Amino acid sequence: MIQYDGKYWAITGGSPGNVLRSTDNGATWSNYNTGIMGADVITQYDFHAGGTTLYLGTLTHLYWHAGSTTGEDEPVDFTAPLPYPTLFTDGFSVDLSQVPSGGDLVLMDALGREVERRTNLPSGLLHVDRGTLPTGTYRVMLIDQARGRRLLLGAVVAQ
Repeated sequence: MIQYDGKYWAITGGSPGNVLRSTDNGATWSNYNTGIMGADVITQYDFHAGGTTLYLGTLTHLYWHAGSTTGEDEPVDFTAPLPYPTLFTDGFSVDLSQVPSGGDLVLMDALGREVERRTNLPSGLLHVDRGTLPTGTYRVMLIDQARGRRLLLGAVVAQ
């Protein structure tokens, strides 16, 4: 279930109402026609909201719904720090010297699950040891706790 664009959306995993939508805070629900067919009807995985689009992942496809929700614009004079090296064995670094202290650094795996979080970060160079991270691709996200903003810094690959 997700709240997006002022509505609640829920996966049912069954036909014909494979996605339900509520426009009144969950008091009533109606079927939403997603166009999902075949095995995708019973293999719906998760919703993801990105900018003005709501995505629904299934076993074989990615479906989407256009909305009016918009993200907060990033300041024009800010260049996001990039994690390096992007292909690593022992760890990677991020230069947070131009970022206010107190934020969180979050690693998300390919399925969108949070696998690691560093909180209350100081301003400066941050090294993230691989630790027990399995081989794979990870998204690196910076969360500004003071403003409630999330910023995708890039992806790294643990080999």
